[in-house]
Amino acid sequence: MKARVSTLILLFILVYAMQGLSVHPVHSESSLSIYGRIVDANSGSPIPGATVIVWDITESKRPKLGAGIYFTDENGEYNVSGPYIIPGHTYRIYAYRGNISTNTFDYVPAKYGDVLILEHSKNVSMKLIPGATILLKGKVYAVETPIQPIRFTVEVNSLEGKPYKLNTNYISEYGDTIDTWFLMLNRYVCIVPANLPVSLTVKSWFVDWRKGGVFPVEFTIKPLKGFVLSQGERITYDISEYGLKRSLNVVNAYIMEVSDKVSKAQRDGFYVAEERVKLIRAQQDVFRAEEYLSNNQYENSFSLLLEVYSKVYGVSRTLDWMRFVSSSNAVYLPAFFAIHSVILAFFIFEDKKKKLISSLILYIIFLISLFWIYPGTRIAATHSFINILSFQVPLFWLTAIASISVTLLVIFGLPRVWKEPEVEGRVPLTSAASIIFSMAKRQIRRRKIRGFFTIFSVIILVLAFTSLTSFGTVYGLVSEGVNVPYRTDGVLVKRPGAVLDGIKNPFTALSPDDVNMLTSILNIKFVAPKVENIPDSKPLGKLESSLGRSIFLFGVLGIAASNETLYVDLNRTVIEGSYLKDQDQNVILISAEAASRLGVKVGEKVNFYVRGVPGIVSTFTVGGIFDDGAFSKLTDINGEVYGPKRMVEAQKALKIVPCNTSDIIIMNWQTALSLQKKAMVLSTSAPTFAAISRITFQPKRWGDLNSIVNTLTLAFDYHVYVSRNNKVTLYRQGFRYEAKGTMEILFPLVMVSLNVGAVMLNAVYERRREMEVLSVVGLNPAHMALLFVAEGIVIGMVGGGIGYLFGLGFYRVMSILGVSLMVREKLEWWWSAVGFALAIAASVLSTIRPAMIAVKMYTPSMIRKLKLTEVERKEREKEVFRVYQARKLSMPVKVLENEAPFFFGYVISRLKELEAGTYERTDNVVEEPEMETPKGEIIKNIRFIHIFVEAGKRYSTRNRVICTKGPEDKAFRVELESEPTEPGIPEKLVERTVKMMRDISIDWLKNKKRIMGLV
Repeated sequence: MKARVSTLILLFILVYAMQGLSVHPVHSESSLSIYGRIVDANSGSPIPGATVIVWDITESKRPKLGAGIYFTDENGEYNVSGPYIIPGHTYRIYAYRGNISTNTFDYVPAKYGDVLILEHSKNVSMKLIPGATILLKGKVYAVETPIQPIRFTVEVNSLEGKPYKLNTNYISEYGDTIDTWFLMLNRYVCIVPANLPVSLTVKSWFVDWRKGGVFPVEFTIKPLKGFVLSQGERITYDISEYGLKRSLNVVNAYIMEVSDKVSKAQRDGFYVAEERVKLIRAQQDVFRAEEYLSNNQYENSFSLLLEVYSKVYGVSRTLDWMRFVSSSNAVYLPAFFAIHSVILAFFIFEDKKKKLISSLILYIIFLISLFWIYPGTRIAATHSFINILSFQVPLFWLTAIASISVTLLVIFGLPRVWKEPEVEGRVPLTSAASIIFSMAKRQIRRRKIRGFFTIFSVIILVLAFTSLTSFGTVYGLVSEGVNVPYRTDGVLVKRPGAVLDGIKNPFTALSPDDVNMLTSILNIKFVAPKVENIPDSKPLGKLESSLGRSIFLFGVLGIAASNETLYVDLNRTVIEGSYLKDQDQNVILISAEAASRLGVKVGEKVNFYVRGVPGIVSTFTVGGIFDDGAFSKLTDINGEVYGPKRMVEAQKALKIVPCNTSDIIIMNWQTALSLQKKAMVLSTSAPTFAAISRITFQPKRWGDLNSIVNTLTLAFDYHVYVSRNNKVTLYRQGFRYEAKGTMEILFPLVMVSLNVGAVMLNAVYERRREMEVLSVVGLNPAHMALLFVAEGIVIGMVGGGIGYLFGLGFYRVMSILGVSLMVREKLEWWWSAVGFALAIAASVLSTIRPAMIAVKMYTPSMIRKLKLTEVERKEREKEVFRVYQARKLSMPVKVLENEAPFFFGYVISRLKELEAGTYERTDNVVEEPEMETPKGEIIKNIRFIHIFVEAGKRYSTRNRVICTKGPEDKAFRVELESEPTEPGIPEKLVERTVKMMRDISIDWLKNKKRIMGLV
């Protein structure tokens, strides 16, 4: 009896519960409902147990059983009524039959569309076609980027590539689609028509991190007879192979493209042996990636392909850099060879006319040689132009003509118009240097065979330095220290942000697939992704408490709770409640100030709204409250501010700054990403408030660090910060300066130095008689030493330029002969100066010892050991350097015609002021009348005597200030003529007169406006 009663009660409860889920379309006029019948599209028979999803689009609430999710009865009918149906709301309705938890379906989902409920109930009936399930697994790989697709869709098509036209509005596209989200399906689930041959078209969209922008990847999965599945059948299909096969083709095509680029560069004259070796190794790695693919090792295959693609990309970037550097530096090389042409001409000939002609001939020969051996000359001569008088003139030829013109003008023309002031008793510097270098040149030419081999050894040195050492810019792995306090051991990876509208974002978003990829191919532990918002000037959303108080949010932070504490002391900032746990999905942390403004305590609930998204996006429980000051001081292991960022306007421009702690919420990183996905589905205008900004981890074995860093930088193009052994190092891909062969060049440098030194030492003993004669005629020890130093300089200058040219040509010869030396061509123009300086330095250093021996041999020992005091040196100069005739010097001033009376008056008054001096004074200051010469020149003179008293002796100079203006001149030029009243007075006294007059002239320039009453 009791069992019967219990059964009746159970049946009553079951019937009562089913009334809300499955009732006939009978409704009262006082209640609104959505009802209908779900039938088989082929047979028209009802489908019992079909799932009907009714989304309330107005409130964007996720449906649940009894409130948005319903089942049909044995007649295939359903009825949705009660409080869930609200007048004025819009509902979107789907129907299918299957089990989401097991991903098995026997009817394909269909969509009715949007239904607006106003005053009447709606009949929404649908037809479903029999279906089966294809569960995709794996990933869509695109070797152009390590980033997983930002969007992924799968179209269910016929074998002809188009959807079937069936008698129902069935869903034919899955993946990242709005229908998939509303159906709450896994993105890899595809429900296909049963008993029909179908194909799958996979479409993905990737962000190209190298070139910018978005590019699509599409491939079709179509077995020979298509996928033909019976109703309710489920199969699993791996799509990884398709993306990898495409990536293999892309890499092979890219290697061929860059190989053609290398061949073209070689034809243009570039030495690209190292680039060819890199491409050969890249092709070998492709074969290894194919083996991984054939063994279904998809992650390893993709990682290796990414490395290959990055290496080939680096070769391409290096080639571009070589072309740019050579073309931009080619315009400077003519100046170097113009100077060297003149040097060679002076070395070979004595006659000035022959020097001039041979300079031009040698320069032309050098330019022709340069045009053949240096690739940048041809590029610069045909691609770089400058507009002159509406004519496009090649920049290279313009600089080539300018270089030789200026060089010849300075060397041959300047000495004709400018001469060094001569002082009696002192040899002019230019004359002394000219004589010494001329003697050095003749000595080298006198010993032709010895001179030839000495210069030849210097040529070999510079050739070896230019062609056998490698100093250049290459694209590859770059490491640099980061000046931040050491915190803990760890590796942080991120991608730097792009610059948009002059603002650099702090990061480029990573994806959850980055986390999965790293954990699958690397041997790492304690992985801690950090999720945060893209900086925005507008609030991302708001938090609202049950009291109706709200705060705007500018920052969202998502963390892997337990692992994050290994790298950042975030848990120590919590002052109330508790720190997050890994399993907390609807729990957040807020700051003490935010809690005060909201009026909430630990354990209370708050609603989370997102800008542009209707309704509440999520409801959170406040699990803990953190200290504002402590949080604002947190930094990541790479030294960056830990908290999220926002944009603010400063001086009419936007800049990125850390968010205020009261504008931040902290939650589980996976929760943040799921809410971001939900917001994007509900509204395309939703801001990006949750994106992975960086991933931190530790290697299980620190010995694997080098391999890990190479993989992360080459394959995934991360910026990798390694915090280890009390320092932080940044590794990244970029241009770096590479040096090879620095130790190897020391051997030829030493050999050349010893050779030149031996030659010079031998010359010292050979030239004893010559040194004795030179000593007798007045050459001092310094002149003796300079003779040998000058000989070394001449050897270095002659050999250095030729050696650099031969070094450039050696690259060309190696390229033609196919010789592969792992060196880089020196394309920058300043390597010519470096090679020139190396040759001179090696030669000069070799002559120092022989020069010192020469000084000791031909200088009396008493004089060698004598060291003069500064006072005695000045006294000797006073006795040695004397003046016997007049000197005429220009003053640094020009006087306009209207300024002349004021200038003459000023000079005379200044000179008369000095008439009262005791030890130094002026006398007989006389202004002579103005006179005019037969040429029409106007001359105005001021005479005065300058008197000095030194050591009881009286000296004086007769001086004349001469102001001359030609008939076409607008201003007087001023000169000072000074002569001793008694021949042989010390030169320094005359220089004091010159200095006094120059000071007066400069004072006039400074004060003439005030003197003339203009101010």
